Amino acid sequence: MVRFAWLALLVAACATDDRPRTIDYVTEAILAPSCGTAECHSTFSAQLTDIFDTVKGARSSIVRNALVRLDSVPQYDPDAPGNATLIIWITRTDPFGLGIGRMPQDAPLPNEDVELLQRWISEGASGAQCDPDANGGMACNDKALFTCNSDWSFGDEVMECANNCSAGTCQ
Repeated sequence: MVRFAWLALLVAACATDDRPRTIDYVTEAILAPSCGTAECHSTFSAQLTDIFDTVKGARSSIVRNALVRLDSVPQYDPDAPGNATLIIWITRTDPFGLGIGRMPQDAPLPNEDVELLQRWISEGASGAQCDPDANGGMACNDKALFTCNSDWSFGDEVMECANNCSAGTCQ
């Protein structure tokens, strides 16, 4: 029984993914080589205005095209990162019925990379939360209004919105 317990601990230790969950790492290790290729979502081609070959492009695409956070829309839930649009595109075939197919089109991302993206999203997708140059530097996070930091992460909470928050303003 003791051997089994040690074996279980060893397997668990080996399975731990200690890669950084940052926009820089996510872009450089996963998005750029898989999605940011010249013919897809590169600075050169920018398919559907998404750019994933640079941190700046990935950050902008994720925030502006609502690939991770959707202003107070139930589709985004950090407790269910599989519902984030980015995860839907990379795990389902033609998820929105556009005839585009699953992304990336060359080959599916390894499960470990999908899991890392989901952990990054569940931890708040730091570095790709809000655009400091949009909406007067304000953004919604659920039903609260926040300032946006220069690193595209949420800053201070400004106020709780009585009903809803959208496009950087309480409704």
